[in-house]
This record gives sequence, C-alpha cells and structure tokens, in this order.
Amino acid sequence: MGFKITSVFKTYQSLIREIILYGMIGGFSSCLDTGCYILFTRLLEWNKFFSNLCSVNIGILSSFLLNTYLNFKKTDQAIKRAFCFFVVGYCGMGLSMLMLYIGTNIIGYDDIPIKIAAIFIAAAFQFILNKLVTYSRI
Repeated sequence: MGFKITSVFKTYQSLIREIILYGMIGGFSSCLDTGCYILFTRLLEWNKFFSNLCSVNIGILSSFLLNTYLNFKKTDQAIKRAFCFFVVGYCGMGLSMLMLYIGTNIIGYDDIPIKIAAIFIAAAFQFILNKLVTYSRI
C-alpha cells in the first residue's frame, strides 16, 4: 500500500514539475514570440500576419529545444518528436491566426492584446497534446 501511494505521489510530483517548467519555457518562448512580433510589425513594418507566422516559428523552435533538453529530457527520435511538436505548434499558430483575424479585422481590437490572449489559449491546448503525443513513447 505504501509503495503505491509513494509511486502515485512521485507521478503527480513529476507531472506538476513538467507543467511548471513547461509554463516557464512557454513564458520565455511566448515573450520571444511576442518580442519578435513587435519587432517585425513596429520596427520592420512587416504585415501582421506574416510577422505572426515568423514569430510563432521562432517561439515553437525555442520551446521545442528547451522542452526536449530541459523539461521532458527525451532526446531520442528527435526528428519524430520535432515533427510532432511543430504540428502541435502549427495547430496553436492556426488558432492564434484565427484569433488575431477575428479580434483585429472583425471585432476591431488592437493586435497586441489579442496576440497575448491567443498565446495563453494556445499554450494550454499545446501542453496537453505535447504531453500525450510528442513526449510520450514514440
């Protein structure tokens, strides 16, 4: 009985650690994504949708590398894991693009608050998929 409780506790402790670290990495990658977006749109005056495409890819790449080596520590089958991670990331990017379009073109809000809200919504979705698909046994 004690073994099962200890095992369950360690499993939850590991999951909580992964969620916290995933959030920290996601926070860093989101800041990098948003910073690049602001740089591209405000300084370089690129189109907001092209800027979002570029900034999201930078964020996905940094998140993949940090989660692979620091959080989940699963460096085997890196190509398959990268493919899965990017597919999940692109689903999040699609959601982000949709929210950006609806928020700015249909509702008429400023793009920065919409971009930030989209990051939080996409992050929750992406953690679940990455945990269950990308960093499971491939």
